[in-house]
Amino acid sequence: MSISPATNLVRSSGYPADAIADSQPPGAWAWTLPTISSKSSTHLVDALFGLLLTFRILPGIPAPLPVSDLAGIIFILILLFRSPRYRLGRAELLIPGGLVMATYLIAVSIINDVPWTRRIGHIAILLALALLIGSGRAHLPSLLRASALGILVNAGLFYTGVAPDEYGGFLTGYLEDKNHAALTIAMIGVTLCGFVRRRYIIPILATTGGLIWLTGSRTTLGALAAAALWILLRPRMRTVLPRAILGGIIVFGLNILVNNYSQEGAFADRTGTDALRQRIDDAVQVKLESTPPYGGGLGTATVEIDEKTWFFHNAYDGLRQEGGWLLLVVFLVVFVWYGLRPNRQEITNFTQLAVEAAVIVELVCAWKLGEVFFSTQTVLLLAAMLQVYLKDHDPEDLLITTQEETVTRRYRQALATHNE
Repeated sequence: MSISPATNLVRSSGYPADAIADSQPPGAWAWTLPTISSKSSTHLVDALFGLLLTFRILPGIPAPLPVSDLAGIIFILILLFRSPRYRLGRAELLIPGGLVMATYLIAVSIINDVPWTRRIGHIAILLALALLIGSGRAHLPSLLRASALGILVNAGLFYTGVAPDEYGGFLTGYLEDKNHAALTIAMIGVTLCGFVRRRYIIPILATTGGLIWLTGSRTTLGALAAAALWILLRPRMRTVLPRAILGGIIVFGLNILVNNYSQEGAFADRTGTDALRQRIDDAVQVKLESTPPYGGGLGTATVEIDEKTWFFHNAYDGLRQEGGWLLLVVFLVVFVWYGLRPNRQEITNFTQLAVEAAVIVELVCAWKLGEVFFSTQTVLLLAAMLQVYLKDHDPEDLLITTQEETVTRRYRQALATHNE
């Protein structure tokens, strides 16, 4: 039996050939798509930081900063000494663009005379991590696996009474807030589906849905349903128009659910919390009306209700408040261009589809949850978006290790295994 290195070992795109077929028939259904995942061991150092980045607080780790921020700083220092797997190519524009936006946000904060150092530090950590991980300096599957494991362990500790219960039995634990917990579970669960073997996708999505139900977050349940609809229908849509129509249907459907059915069935007892949310939303609108178009400065996306400080319950309004319309537009462009890829006609693997679905989760959750875009979970989504973009864009030019070396090495390994 002969083994062809060109067809059985590695393809010019850099994707492992045992994991994917480079092309699928146009309009293939989601369940027929391969992933770009290959059998690989978990990188323990990366996995450790993937676990730490999932949580802001952990027992036994006192820190002046959130655990995720502190771990992020240390991980950045480690990644700076590693070589990237991919060249950024045109995506290098993200670096000067990020610096310009940071300067803009600092200027807006100074104009409005608000403290900005800690907030800009948090944002810088997140964006630096996204770029470093996305360029292949870290093993993204290991980060996602460890984060998912941390979520499962947190759930176990919560139901055994070890992790704190601050929301009347809704799943929180060391994820603190039930909405933050649900966002974390959804983002990690959906993104992970793009970096595992196909047989694990359904169990991961089912587990993700079950855990989100336990958090009681209606918004995130709706986001997961929207992601599932996107996974089902997106592969059949080659042009932008049907995708835009699908997005409109999702928005229309979610509005109907929120306006007419948000207090039905298992959620019938949410009248009190919904009344508080409405008061917060009203206060947010009052604050936005007095905020200049360029924004009110970093850290100002909060309101005072009954002498308590509450974050905005809409991440889009939060971007407008902190950085004005410019910051909102920039974030939307980044997520649409790099995440939803409007110029991508065909979905050729499930990794592309999972990342798009995770972006749908992000955009839906941002509608009713605060602090979505600057959450540590968004780091791994941004990194996944960048990696898929780089692999799709021009893989032969962007892959740093030479294909000849990779093919030769894997061919010899496969031939040795075959001859044993």
